Amino acid sequence: MGIGKMRQLVKEAKLPAVKFDYGGNFFTVTFRRKSIHSNAGHGNGRTSRLSRLLDSIDDGTFQKSLFAASEGVSQRAIERDLKHLREQGMIVFTGSTKNGRYLVAKKFPKK
Repeated sequence: MGIGKMRQLVKEAKLPAVKFDYGGNFFTVTFRRKSIHSNAGHGNGRTSRLSRLLDSIDDGTFQKSLFAASEGVSQRAIERDLKHLREQGMIVFTGSTKNGRYLVAKKFPKK
């Protein structure tokens, strides 16, 4: 399957665009899924970051330092976001302090 065909199929399925990164003798393809968390924030610039944070936690790729760097914010800002999401009942922390991880709550609480 060629790159053009991949782009066509993604577009037909109304999915987010595929990202291709070329480097040397190889390339990387990144497929994004639609966000499942549309009401994560307060309706300001933080909303999309919270949505991406929930997606990162949900797909198991979340690492605080890497996420902060990719968003261009401090780790402290991400810690505040995590606290907000915990208080809203949207995520839970499981495991020990050293080896634990965040999980998206099965059902968001009703407001």
